[in-house]
Amino acid sequence: MNKLYCVKRACLWLIAAGFMTIISFPLRAQQEKSLPLVLSLDDCISYALKSQPSVQQAIINEAIAGRIIKTKLAGWYPQVGVNYNIQHYLKRPVVTSPLTLGNSYTTNISLTQSIFNSDVLLAAKTAGDAKLNARQNTQLSEIDVVVGVTKSFYDVLVSRQQIDILSQDVIRLQKSVNDTRLQYEAGTVDRTDYKRAVIALNNALKSRKRIEEQLKSKLAFLKQQMGYLDSGELKLVYDNKKLQEEIMVVSADAP
Repeated sequence: MNKLYCVKRACLWLIAAGFMTIISFPLRAQQEKSLPLVLSLDDCISYALKSQPSVQQAIINEAIAGRIIKTKLAGWYPQVGVNYNIQHYLKRPVVTSPLTLGNSYTTNISLTQSIFNSDVLLAAKTAGDAKLNARQNTQLSEIDVVVGVTKSFYDVLVSRQQIDILSQDVIRLQKSVNDTRLQYEAGTVDRTDYKRAVIALNNALKSRKRIEEQLKSKLAFLKQQMGYLDSGELKLVYDNKKLQEEIMVVSADAP
């Protein structure tokens, strides 16, 4: 009865521990991948390198390649084998033959050393290249993510800058339409000037609307590049002075 109670209690402890692990895992993942309120380019890149599935898969592949290499190289080490056989009767069987059946215990231990193995030799020669190839694949994935996030980040900033410029144009053209309407009502300009001002205002409004719709898709693409699954809005920020200095440095270094 005591053994059964202990087994049940151990099972309950295991179930409780597993349940707490399942609950705490999303919380830990959320804390590890939390984003600041305002994101710079470095914040976006850092988050993408931790969350982008392609980078994570490349890191996993690199780790797998390392384990495979170690497994193949293990052939050089001495191989120890242990075989233990137990035959134990809880109750001695009753037999009619004169032979006596009893308990038996046998143990076999073997030790082997590979002197020459072509497969292990090949693995030893190619281990460095295999590790380098796996590492380079991870670096290429990281470079692709950094380039993609950087392009998407500045693409979003350009669209927002265009919206700001068009918003200023809309304010200026709206004032021009109001002034032209008053002048037309006063008889100082003809109807063509008033219509031309209205058309210019409508074109600016349409252009701003078009870029606003493009901005939504660009933000969604930036989230995809980052591996950011939340539907919340990304608030991006950049240092305009620092950006201009970097552009000047790149221009100076260009041939």
